[in-house]
Amino acid sequence: MNSKDSDYHIHTYYSDGTLSPAQVVAWAKDKGLSHMAITDHDGVDGLPEGAAAARQVGIDFTYGIELSTLFEGRTGLHILGYGINAEDEALKAACEKIRIWREERNEKLLAALAQEGYSISQEYLPGSFISKPAMARAMTFLGYIKEPKEAFDNIFSTEKMRKIPKQKIDSYEAIDLILGADGMAVLAHPGLIRHQGERGSEEFFAKVEEIIQKLAAHGMGGLECCYSKHSEEEEMRLSHIAEKHNLIITRGSDYHGPEHRR
Repeated sequence: MNSKDSDYHIHTYYSDGTLSPAQVVAWAKDKGLSHMAITDHDGVDGLPEGAAAARQVGIDFTYGIELSTLFEGRTGLHILGYGINAEDEALKAACEKIRIWREERNEKLLAALAQEGYSISQEYLPGSFISKPAMARAMTFLGYIKEPKEAFDNIFSTEKMRKIPKQKIDSYEAIDLILGADGMAVLAHPGLIRHQGERGSEEFFAKVEEIIQKLAAHGMGGLECCYSKHSEEEEMRLSHIAEKHNLIITRGSDYHGPEHRR
């Protein structure tokens, strides 16, 4: 899962991406990829379409998901699941629970935006997965801001917006769900974990390795060492940690499509 012609971290408009599953498969084919996974946030709806499109163009396709989690009540982590059974009842129930949490939070976010003069009606938020990037794109289209980046730099970063938290499942629960759905759990972009000291420092790697060790002991099977925003040094250090704890090394771009800003 680490060859240069593979990408196991791609999003579609079934979560916060901008392209359909068929379109991201076309993008992957254009990039010369032979192996790929769609890993939409907290949902599996786009997987059948992606698998069908990949079969048509000869790309080896893996069912995936990315779960937003909270580790030991204090650290946000993203856990990828590969080779999952998308019909697993426990996984589907968890996705539905998270969907309800997301809708409740979105109502609060949209109300807070309206109070600040950024009213967004539902017609400007197409699709079943509404996220901050979708709201930022809508604000750009409506002329409130010049580009989506402004929403993250100047609006969502305010104290009022930050007080509207995102509910997340527990990291260990996410691993259990993935394993229960016959999948493999992988820690996404470990080099970006927040609040572990200065990124890239010895303190950072020591604290991140402690997290990885605990997750591996719980059944996590892999580490996304080769990631689009990791430096060569980070990739090397994380690969060493993965080998030390007998974890599979995976590769992912975290591609969300054009005109996307997380």
